Amino acid sequence: MTKTIETFAAGRVCLFGEHQEILGLESVTMAVCRGVTVRLEPQAGSEFRLAGIGDDGPIAIDGSTPVEGRGAVARAAVRLLHDLDVRFPCGAEVTVTTNLAANAGLGAMASFALAWLRALLAHATEEHRSLEESRRLAELAYRASDALPGARRLDALASVFGGVTHMSFASPPFVLPIPTELPGMVLIRSNEAENRHGDYAQSAERVATMWKYMQKVDPELDLRHASVESVHAVLQQLGVENADEFWTVLFQRDLTQAALRVIAEEPMDRARLGELLNEDHVRLRDGLGGSTPRNEEIRTLALEAGALGVKQTGAANGGWLFAYVPDAESEFMDAMERLGIAAYPLDAASSRVV
Repeated sequence: MTKTIETFAAGRVCLFGEHQEILGLESVTMAVCRGVTVRLEPQAGSEFRLAGIGDDGPIAIDGSTPVEGRGAVARAAVRLLHDLDVRFPCGAEVTVTTNLAANAGLGAMASFALAWLRALLAHATEEHRSLEESRRLAELAYRASDALPGARRLDALASVFGGVTHMSFASPPFVLPIPTELPGMVLIRSNEAENRHGDYAQSAERVATMWKYMQKVDPELDLRHASVESVHAVLQQLGVENADEFWTVLFQRDLTQAALRVIAEEPMDRARLGELLNEDHVRLRDGLGGSTPRNEEIRTLALEAGALGVKQTGAANGGWLFAYVPDAESEFMDAMERLGIAAYPLDAASSRVV
């Protein structure tokens, strides 16, 4: 039997462009030092037995276990690899631990899928280096995560590349690491559960549906460069009177581009970056209903405590926010603690899949 294997995959925050994947546009993400660890200990037999995330009964190493239940992502990963001719010498006892809250808009499920796939590939009878290439591994993690609602390529790509990343979902897509660590980010816990089936998530689905109809009316419409007038003309042809949700997501395009320009500046205008984070949060909150009274209360307190920008994580009323407080992280976290609010430092540089 092979040796014990331990892998780690980072979570992420989306700095700008939560819903841009829907429209083939661009996002800026930052992997975080929190994540998911998988420890795989080979055991005689033909089953993987997981404890922790993905624990829903044994998984046959030949991929024959039905992809369903709480363990759907873990099972889907094994089946995907088996279909790609990856074979395993034996079963294993698997322990999964994480310091990422589930359903909190931090990409926990994609992180689990990545760490689990990396452990499985390390456990395989033969090497499969092509499957370990970053983009290929991220695509496999997305396909495994797609066994549950809400999966996005953005989550896996942000984790597998680590650091701060600029990605586009146009044709052709691209992923570009940004040479900055953006120090000064702090994670704040609000204890609100992410509501994937609430108004915010449903708004995203409606935007995606509208975009499909728009493409039928004008197949040449390219939202990367389209003017407000050209988009409005297509919406008029469709007879859409209220397109507030679509405009909210489209205006994220402009905020994302503005943020990319600020990040590229030397020296970077930190105050301006904070303003853009605040504007992005407000647009998503007001345009898609993405926040809660508790999150807004904590945002106000965080801004009063000195944060330049504060934004909710995720895309569905998540229970976490992040604040931008360059050169004042310790003082800010102390202030949050005095208010009874948990806050944690973020370190983009150390985040990756290993």
